[in-house]
Amino acid sequence: MKKHYLLSELTGVVLAGGKSSRFGTDKGLYPYQGKPLVQHAIDILQPFCGEMLVSTNQPEAYAFTGLKTITDIYTDCGPLGGMHSVLKQAKGKVVYFLGCDMPGVNGQVFPFLLTHLGDYQAVVPLNNGFRETLCLAMKKECLLTVEQAIQQKKFRILDMLEALKVSYPELSSQPFYHKEMFHNINYRKDMKE
Repeated sequence: MKKHYLLSELTGVVLAGGKSSRFGTDKGLYPYQGKPLVQHAIDILQPFCGEMLVSTNQPEAYAFTGLKTITDIYTDCGPLGGMHSVLKQAKGKVVYFLGCDMPGVNGQVFPFLLTHLGDYQAVVPLNNGFRETLCLAMKKECLLTVEQAIQQKKFRILDMLEALKVSYPELSSQPFYHKEMFHNINYRKDMKE
């Protein structure tokens, strides 16, 4: 069943709370093409949501965004800790998540995910068969499942998704798709100007 959501029912979240151990510094704040990586993610998501949040354990460092920052309730759980805290506080019925280190993502992926949500609890796009777990849509109702995964020390997003009803639509045939869309910046050498 296809459901239509109002913009006010959609929350966008930039996951910027990572340790950035491979990168050497907080990569969300690192400049890329004239602005911090986190700002690229905000610019990608913002047109598609009524509420925008930044998930980070350094709220003061991200105050410049002007957005509400959410810190992890459960620490040292990776992105799952951020997802949990955000699902607990988000106003929207559906939450879009985007990692701060994928500036090539085309924002059209988010309406695409929403069209595939229907009766599913989450939608994770496939990039030529690979699940892109840091670019997904999830219903707020998934909070309990995320919390249970954390309590069971199952910190991998893929492990948590096994407990949900998830749609995995392939993106590669979509007109907005490009092969570098999910290029992930883990090291400074990954920066492509």
